[in-house]
Amino acid sequence: MIQARGASATPLRILSVAAGPAQELVELLEQAEELPAPLEIVLFDQDKGALAYAWRRLKGVIDRKWQKRVQVLFLNESIKRLLRDAQLFAGFGEFDAIFSCGLFDYLQPSTGVVLTRNLFARLAPGGKLLIGNMVPENPTRWIMEHHLDWQLIYRSRAELSDIARRAAPAGRLQILEEETGVNPFMELTRD
Repeated sequence: MIQARGASATPLRILSVAAGPAQELVELLEQAEELPAPLEIVLFDQDKGALAYAWRRLKGVIDRKWQKRVQVLFLNESIKRLLRDAQLFAGFGEFDAIFSCGLFDYLQPSTGVVLTRNLFARLAPGGKLLIGNMVPENPTRWIMEHHLDWQLIYRSRAELSDIARRAAPAGRLQILEEETGVNPFMELTRD
């Protein structure tokens, strides 16, 4: 997506929902060889400590490689507000990419549909919404549930697709696989 934008003064705008440590953004900025367009990143999380930790990690790579090419903004609000306020991100404008890697594993299907719909509405034309959810075939599920008491709502790829279709029927849907195959992502593109 970054390379597809090409050289531009217009920033590529990214929203990370339930950002946690922002690992994927740290990796993106570490591995990128160039940024043809500046980046504006908004990190949303209910945990101030997670946002502070994410900032420390991102600041290091930004200072080292990207200085004035990357701007990071933070929004510390509750998940409850996220789920109830369809306009929570309206003040930030439209985004080229919105992603959530671990939140949907805790949401009931109807809640997932509403949140997906709200996030999809914040996309710029051509923007992409990526939402990950663990599948039932996760080989570490037994350890997570029985030793760590870590309960998730697992979804098949068909269930993930159903949420996407119900939330954004006009969106172009694709299911993307990460290398382990246990955490597929729905990708919805706004035309």
